[in-house]
Order: sequence, then C-alpha cells, then structure tokens
Amino acid sequence: MKKISEHIKKYRKKHNLSQSEFAVRLHVTKQAVSKWETGRGYPDSSLIPVIAKELGISIDSFMGEKRIKSRMIVISIISTIFIIALIILFPVIKNYFQEIREYNNFKDNIENTIELDLPEDGSLVNAEFEDWIMFGNAIPINRMSYLVFSNENQIETFENGLVTDSRWVTFLDEDQLELMPAAIFDYSSIGNYYLFYNVDTSSLLDSSVNDGIYHILFLIYQKDNNRLIVFDYSIYIEGGN
Repeated sequence: MKKISEHIKKYRKKHNLSQSEFAVRLHVTKQAVSKWETGRGYPDSSLIPVIAKELGISIDSFMGEKRIKSRMIVISIISTIFIIALIILFPVIKNYFQEIREYNNFKDNIENTIELDLPEDGSLVNAEFEDWIMFGNAIPINRMSYLVFSNENQIETFENGLVTDSRWVTFLDEDQLELMPAAIFDYSSIGNYYLFYNVDTSSLLDSSVNDGIYHILFLIYQKDNNRLIVFDYSIYIEGGN
C-alpha cells in the first residue's frame, strides 16, 4: 500500500495541486488526503478509479506494477493449466468422437442392408475373425460385433419394433440351426430375438436358393443387456432349386 501513498503525493504535485485542492476535487477533507500521503490511512476502494482519473494515470499504474505482475502471473498459470488440460484431454475427446463415428457407420450399414431402425445412441465393439481362414476354417467369419444401446426411450421403441417385425423370431428352428456355422452355434440360445439375413439375396436366410456361397448377417438381440450381437460371415448353401 506504500505505492499508493507515494503515487498520490507524486502525481498531486505533478499536477500542481495542493492537498486542499485535491481534496475538493475528490469531495473529501484535506486531512484525508494527508493521511493517504503519509500512509496513516488509505482511500476507500470506490475512490480508486476517481483518484486515478484526477491524477491522469491508469488504475494499474496507480496501484503499482506489483498488481500488473500478479495479474500476468495468474493469466500465465491459467493459460498453462488450459494447455495441459487440452494435451491430456485431446486423445480422450478424439477417441470419444471416433467411437461415435464407428458406431454410426456400422449402425447405418446394418440399417441400409436389412432395412432396420436401430437406436441412435450406443457403443460398438468389434472382434475380427479374418485369421480364422489362415488356420483352415471352412466357414470364414469376417466379424463379430456388439452394439450396446444406451437411450432408454430409443431402446423401448426398438424393442417394440422387434415384436411387430415378422422377420425376427424368438427361437431358431432346426432348418435355421443347420445353416448356422458350428463356430457360433453356442450363440443360438443366448438371445431373446434372432434374425438371419442373406445379404446377397436381400431376404431372410433359407435353403431354397441356388447352390453357392452367400454373405450372411446373423443378428441376436439380448434385452437384459440392451445388446445386439451381429455375426458377419459367408456360408456355402446347397440350394433347393
């Protein structure tokens, strides 16, 4: 506060003002000005802008360089914290939006292929099975994916749609089980709704097609987990035509 006392006295004299004249301008007593200049008292904070204006200096200059330095230090600390936070959070934020894009891309692909409406909000987990072919697997499974839905209202709408969509079944019959790869046979009893889809014929999977290898999507929905399991594979069918 010594700086304030020195500045009042210094700039008052610089403007050729007596203590009385300066007091009149501030609507205070001469004794008040005298106390300020001798350090026996300090002006009310509300007077600081008025005093600075009368002395023709900025508030920062009036309060002293220490205040300016302190402000710069605070700004520097805040800026440093902000930059560090960005460095730490950037990979997290990038990964978050990447996961959203992957979910939406996979969801859109399933919807466009099967003409199915899926919940907008959720997460995706993929398991790649390309290496199975290398080890002589007769039925190449391309991918196993989990779509886990997170919005309760969207889930309810989706589940209501399963009930009214005749393509979904609550259990698999013997004909369907025969068209299922042995590698995923254990998944035939873990869901509440199932859907076999022949991508090449754009229809439900059955054995009435011509002989050949067909691209299949096998969907399993588990209500308790709000999870849709999707198997993407190819299978040779000895057709019935």
